[in-house]
Amino acid sequence: MKPSPSNLFAAYLAAGLIAATFPGPALAAATATEFTPVVCDENGQVVEESLEKALVKLKSRKPAPEHLVLLVHGFNVTVNASTTMFNQVGRLVRSTFGRFKKRVEIVGVQWPSATGGDTRWIKKSVRHKVLGIGHDPYLKKAELAAAVGRQGMRQIVLRHVTRRTRPPRRYRSTSRTARSNTT
Repeated sequence: MKPSPSNLFAAYLAAGLIAATFPGPALAAATATEFTPVVCDENGQVVEESLEKALVKLKSRKPAPEHLVLLVHGFNVTVNASTTMFNQVGRLVRSTFGRFKKRVEIVGVQWPSATGGDTRWIKKSVRHKVLGIGHDPYLKKAELAAAVGRQGMRQIVLRHVTRRTRPPRRYRSTSRTARSNTT
């Protein structure tokens, strides 16, 4: 017998409520050690101060990094949890690039994706879907996630690219004929 959509939804809801009663291990306040944090606000825009700090840090690296890795967390992740995850991933990324003698810098994009606990957002989501009351926190965060991807990430990448005063040596023309053809 095939389960009905309503039974599947009820099972999903029950699993979510059970999972919410067993929180994961408590995380101590994490500090960014393996990545450079950049913060996006409730509108998906980069917080200018965090981007400026990141750019200063990137420019101060001597020798300059050859690669830039951007990390972005998903739905319902606190800043503390994303910091812990980005540090773990950052260690692995640095180790991997290091084996190939490549310099890398890691930027972790953090945005307000946390909804205040599974129990809270699931109840609001069900209330919105079934009764049409209030808003669906998941849909609101999904819209914000899209804005972070479309706007925030572009701001970071384009600002980093436009801050470069000269292209890397391998892209610069060294012959006089190439220079005279461009003028």
